[in-house]
Amino acid sequence: MNVEPRTDFGDAAQVREMGLAISRVAESLGWRYPLRIGDGEVDLPRTIPSLNPSAPEEVVATFPMCGTEEVELALAEAERSDWKRVPLAERAAILERTAESLRLRRFELAAWICFEAGLTWTRADEEVAGAIDARAGVEAVDSFGTCAVITPSGSPFETVARLCGAALLAGDAVVLKPARGTPLTAWKLVDALRDAGLPGSALTMLPGHG
Repeated sequence: MNVEPRTDFGDAAQVREMGLAISRVAESLGWRYPLRIGDGEVDLPRTIPSLNPSAPEEVVATFPMCGTEEVELALAEAERSDWKRVPLAERAAILERTAESLRLRRFELAAWICFEAGLTWTRADEEVAGAIDARAGVEAVDSFGTCAVITPSGSPFETVARLCGAALLAGDAVVLKPARGTPLTAWKLVDALRDAGLPGSALTMLPGHG
């Protein structure tokens, strides 16, 4: 069920807001992002660029390229996590705060998705709105343990939010492998969750091929 209204790009004011977000994001392209496992950062010599599919010569971001060793580190961190012991109400509150953060940054996030996934303004906005909606559609279930989440490039933000949100609400620690072409879009969601109070051990993102 859609709860979050979609942006009306027939409205000149909304078009201006999105245009400004596109301009601001364009000034921040090309940054290098770290691999975060738990509350620490791991430096890797291997990197993988995220390219704008509409302009392949444009580097949107650069990420560490993870392999088997990093997967093992992430799984070990997840197994040590105390996330499942966090009360359900607190887990739900973190997801609610995350949704509100996404709402406040809606145009910025849609702009990043446009650059990295090559989506239209309308489709990128739908991805963000769908991620905000994700919390409303999640019901608490019993924990299954550590969850591996592998997400597609066709829905680089909403699907990450829905799958990770369901697992986290249940108390499961998550190891996330985003689509090879859209690691920054997933990173933005992971960052919002951490800012909302999610412990680092509860969610690790591993960029890489595949």
